This record gives sequence, C-alpha cells and structure tokens, in this order.
Amino acid sequence: MKLSNKDQKEMLYWLVMGRRLEERITVLFKEGRIRGHHHPGIGIEGIHTGCCFDLGKDDYVVPSHRGKIPELMMGIKLKDFLAGYYNRKEGLGGGRIPTG
Repeated sequence: MKLSNKDQKEMLYWLVMGRRLEERITVLFKEGRIRGHHHPGIGIEGIHTGCCFDLGKDDYVVPSHRGKIPELMMGIKLKDFLAGYYNRKEGLGGGRIPTG
C-alpha cells in the first residue's frame, strides 16, 4: 500500500492525538479526577493507527483494553468517549461503568 502525503499526515495526526490523549488521561487518573481502571497504550499508537487506518465503515474492530485510537478512528466522538471516564450517562457505558 502506497501512502499519499494526505494519508501520511492523517496517520501522523492519529499517532500524535493518540499519544496526547493517553498522556492526558494518565494525568487525570493520577490526580484522582477519573475513576476506574486506566491501562495506558503509550508506545503502541502505531499499531492501532496502522491496523485501523484503511478500514471501511462496514469493518469491525475489537480493540484491547489499552486502545483508545481504534474507537476514535472508527467514528466514536471524543466527547462521548471521554464522558465514560467521568461516569457520565453520555459515556459509552451509559454512566454505569468507567470507560478505561
């Protein structure tokens, strides 16, 4: 698969965004601002980005407990994803369980 400049920039976006997201969630967890479990995926952003980059809307992803990028790349909104960490009803767990 040959990647265009546009594709390379998009992959870089997901790599950087994924790393920053992991770092921020880690800080929030250490500060006690989010509950539940947090399993950082720092260092495996490339695996998630590469595996999910060329998937279509009809493809399925079963991410690991360390993956945050796959969910976002497949279309889950960041706001909804993060709401789960705060046990909000808008979160993926409907407020019942923490996302991490």
